Amino acid sequence: MRTSKSKRLGPIAVAAGASHICGLTSDGIVKCLGENEYGQLGSGGTNAYSAKNVNGLGRVTSLSAGFNHTCALVDSGKIFCWGQNGAGALGNGTDTDSSTPVEVIGLVE
Repeated sequence: MRTSKSKRLGPIAVAAGASHICGLTSDGIVKCLGENEYGQLGSGGTNAYSAKNVNGLGRVTSLSAGFNHTCALVDSGKIFCWGQNGAGALGNGTDTDSSTPVEVIGLVE
């Protein structure tokens, strides 16, 4: 007789951009794969296609992707984004692409 519930493994949410996809695990970890020309995989480089963990976020509770960028809401209430930023989509006050998560400014007091 089984007395404990088994832990659910794998993604609990998914977000897809134009040519990349990110999954959120039940542990709050984000993994992305696909095209990475603008750093939209969040792994600190622009090597494409292989699945990579997005580091430096803490526990992620929600995930969303745009055309060539991705954003995550973490349990502290902060938002972090990475990828293409030509129109300021990363919300950090610049128009510079980022291959690592940057904190969105001006939304959290």
